[in-house]
Amino acid sequence: MKITTGMVAMIVTILAVMGIAASAVANQGDEEISWTWFDSQEVEDPEKVWTVAFSQDVDPDSVEGEIYIEKEGERLPKERFDIGFIDGGQSVTITSHEEYVIGEVYTLAVGDGVRSSQGALISEAVKMPFTLMVFVMTGFM
Repeated sequence: MKITTGMVAMIVTILAVMGIAASAVANQGDEEISWTWFDSQEVEDPEKVWTVAFSQDVDPDSVEGEIYIEKEGERLPKERFDIGFIDGGQSVTITSHEEYVIGEVYTLAVGDGVRSSQGALISEAVKMPFTLMVFVMTGFM
């Protein structure tokens, strides 16, 4: 199952075949996961809702512990965000209960245990760092 990630208002498609990602191996407990890292994103909305679109319907039972947000390299507790399903289960939304902090580095992670409703595993584990930025507009009165 292929994965893309993006925003609610505008889905930004990120595909490994575009050559913008680098692979890395991370040790998570006793299990090694080969993560595909996507380019860091800068977001303006402190209440940003992420949408991850899949090529098939997602098995809702497979996302707990597999789709999450990290802050400064530490996984946020699952009570800090909600996972929702849209588009008939083909897209997953990730909504934080707290505003993102300006300048902090967060990472959206989709682990390799996510399955389709037919039981197919995701083709790759993906991480995408993001930072909340402040954009100042200047003008003349």
